[in-house]
Order: sequence, then structure tokens, then C-alpha cells
Amino acid sequence: MRVILFALCATLSAQRVPAEKEIAMGRVLAADFHRNTPPVDSPLIQDYVAGLGARLTAQLPDRGVPYTFSVVQGWLTDEPHVLPGGYVFVPLHLFNTADDEAEFAAMLAQAAVRAAFLMDDSGSPYLTTVAGSQVMIPVSMVPRLRALGFKADAASVPVLVAAGFDPHALLRYIENLPPVKVSLFSIQQPREERIAALREVLRMAPQSVNASSDTFTAIQLQVRADPVRDQRPTLRREASPLQLR
Repeated sequence: MRVILFALCATLSAQRVPAEKEIAMGRVLAADFHRNTPPVDSPLIQDYVAGLGARLTAQLPDRGVPYTFSVVQGWLTDEPHVLPGGYVFVPLHLFNTADDEAEFAAMLAQAAVRAAFLMDDSGSPYLTTVAGSQVMIPVSMVPRLRALGFKADAASVPVLVAAGFDPHALLRYIENLPPVKVSLFSIQQPREERIAALREVLRMAPQSVNASSDTFTAIQLQVRADPVRDQRPTLRREASPLQLR
């Protein structure tokens, strides 16, 4: 997995990968991801997130690569993971950490923008660590990748506005994230710098109140009621898929 991602990182940083090759690469990486992190066995949840994802990605330019949203088990991070080919993996735990549907949508929008950067002719790959695997990224690329993280936050704001969600929900979610120690070689943005940058972006953005849909509320209540919701999985989790209908 590390070798594949390193080669992918080098390839995408050097040239634009044709859409069909990007989709093929993403499919291989997504299959590997799902072997380590099983999808949630619930049509209700998967359909809801896919529909919400489609609502958000409809606000992005068409790059000829379809977006695929998949809700996965376990506690990966407090944010979705993205892979080439428009793959967005949403941790089930996001239903816990998001206070409402607007915050949940904000994190999907931010992930979709990161996925779009992978398809952008002028962009560089924005990769996050796959659960249980280490991603080898050239040190020279770290500053640019970290800058793309700030860019993804800012670019999510107009997407949320166009999709009918309060863009300030993104800031609210990030403000509630636990502080994480960021090393010199980490592509993750320092939390306080991320918050300051978002506040500046949102200074002129409209603010609204979004009521959570009945579907989101029902799913959130079921997820929060599950006793294994806070368990951190090992790389090879043997637990059976969560059943939420």
C-alpha cells in the first residue's frame, strides 16, 4: 500500500493522469481500503450519504470522474478520507462528532473538494493517511500539501452555500476537534491556524440556521445508541458489519 501511494504521489505531482487511469488507480486503492476497513452494512446510511454527497458535488466543476461516497466502520479520524478517482470514505463516527446535519455536510463538502484537487490539472495530490498504513510523501511536498488543506477548507465555503447549508458549520466542527500535535513533516494543518484562516474566509459569508433532516436525526440517534461506537479498530478488524436499517 505504501509503495502504491508513493508512486501515485510522484506520478500525480509530475503530470496529469487521464481520468480513466485515475479511476482505475482509485478502484485498486479503494478495494484495499475496504479490506482493512469494512463498509457499514446499512442501505439507509449508505443511500443517505450518497445522496448528500451528490447534492454537494453537484456544486463542483465536472472533471469527468464520478464521486463515490462510502460509510465505513470504526474510528479512523474525525474527518473523511479521500483517494484518487473521486473516492470519499466517511467514518461512521462522523455521525457522533457532528452536532447536526450542517456540520456533517460541511465535512463531506471539504472531503469532496480534496478529492477534486486530486483531479485538478493544476493541483497536487492531497492524500490523507489510510487507516493502519503509512503514506510515504516526499518532504519537499509537505508545505504544498498542507497549504492545499487550507485551500480545501476555503473552497468548501461556496460549495456549502450553493448546496443550501450554513458554511459556518465547517468552522464549528473544526473548533470542536481535539488538539493534535502536528510535526514538521505532517501534512495536517495546525488546528489554531486552520481556525484563524477559516474565520477570515467566513467573515463575509452568509450565516443561516439549518434544521437537521429526519433521516439524519434518525441515523444519528441509532449510531449514538450503539455500544461499540467509540471502539478504535485494529488494522484487520474481525467484527461483523454494523446492522442499521
